[in-house]
Amino acid sequence: MATLDHVETARLVGRRPVPEDVEALLTIYADEAVAAWLWPGRLGGVRTRKQVTEIVEVFRAHWRAHGFGPWVFSDRDSGAALRCAGLRHEVVDGEAEVEVLWAVASSRWGEGLATEMAEASVRVAFDDVRLDDVVAFAVSDNLASQGVMRRAGFAFETEFERDGFPCVLHRRGRTAG
Repeated sequence: MATLDHVETARLVGRRPVPEDVEALLTIYADEAVAAWLWPGRLGGVRTRKQVTEIVEVFRAHWRAHGFGPWVFSDRDSGAALRCAGLRHEVVDGEAEVEVLWAVASSRWGEGLATEMAEASVRVAFDDVRLDDVVAFAVSDNLASQGVMRRAGFAFETEFERDGFPCVLHRRGRTAG
């Protein structure tokens, strides 16, 4: 089940971010293993409380501007909010795109949660937002995220450089998968 404000998967419930989500998202973004993939090297690594507060505000502003954006996901059973995923406008290799993004606390890696959230995001992108395609990208050596992309029906499109790091871009059209 999904609406723009609320999305559910078999194991997760996602909702629009609120200012009180800073604590939960700090658990993800201050995680050294997660930050190493999201902000490698000179991009700064782990995020501070102030930076996570800014991230939450950017997500909320995206919702206000576009009517969709990233969700904060919680476990359906425990209520633990240790993941984030959704849709956002992003310039990728010089082109305006809508990206499917995800981040999961490293303590929950390998459980298929990122794929579950990516698939839910794709459904909302096509069924509710009515997009024709979406993209996902990661640094080239992030094989786990590339696996999520493949499992969620994305196909490799190109390599590009972002912030001085080699990256891969995958795309999924409405008719794929």
